[in-house]
Amino acid sequence: MGRRRTRHYAAIGAAIAVAWMLLLAFVVPLLTVLLVPAAFCGAVMGALCGRFAGIVPLPLPDVIATDPNTLVGADHPSRHQHGVILSN
Repeated sequence: MGRRRTRHYAAIGAAIAVAWMLLLAFVVPLLTVLLVPAAFCGAVMGALCGRFAGIVPLPLPDVIATDPNTLVGADHPSRHQHGVILSN
């Protein structure tokens, strides 16, 4: 959505929580009491998501191998995670 600030994520989280609570209120009318707490929880969760959105795992470093016989097969999932450099 092109949003970068934590307050934007908080507003989006609150809006989505309120929308879901309104939809659920049609099924169970007693849930309208939870509209404000749901908006608060949605805002907190949106803010946390926005705060930690840039934290991603770093790619694994390349592996230097001296014996090609000790490597796993080319179709093995671990071979897709990092590169292999053969060194003599």
